[in-house]
Amino acid sequence: MATAALDVLRHRRTSPAGGLIVGPAEAVSPHSSLVSVAGDHPEPGPGSMAAAGALERTVKLIPKSDEVWLLLSGGTSSLIAAPEPG
Repeated sequence: MATAALDVLRHRRTSPAGGLIVGPAEAVSPHSSLVSVAGDHPEPGPGSMAAAGALERTVKLIPKSDEVWLLLSGGTSSLIAAPEPG
């Protein structure tokens, strides 16, 4: 999905300012501004918590005027999980 999104951006003659890719295994990022991290799947675990933290840090860096693309697929609820304490 990230590669397809990058293709669309290239067609628009632009590139991402930043972003996060979360998958079941850490992968080589298709763009230098996109960070790749691993969550846990099919059950949430420590990697899922770390991915949720990475997502939180990424979101806090987004200026209010920026366009944001959010691409989700099956498994996201396990890959990025940060349950409330208790």
